[in-house]
Amino acid sequence: MVFRRTPDPHLSFGHGPRFCLGAQLARVQLRALFAELLRRTSVLELDGSPALLRPNFQRGVERLPLRWAAA
Repeated sequence: MVFRRTPDPHLSFGHGPRFCLGAQLARVQLRALFAELLRRTSVLELDGSPALLRPNFQRGVERLPLRWAAA
């Protein structure tokens, strides 16, 4: 399973001189997390409605309930 976002205009880690120093570490950790999660499961489904963040300056998911079965 591959997660894609096209086009990809988000600025999750900032831009230019204010770019987040921990961005690469966060990306590596998320890749490892999803690789292990997908290795351990055969079914991954929503287990309720996602809750989105509502502030004007930041978009994202606040809560994403998931249900999975062991592989």
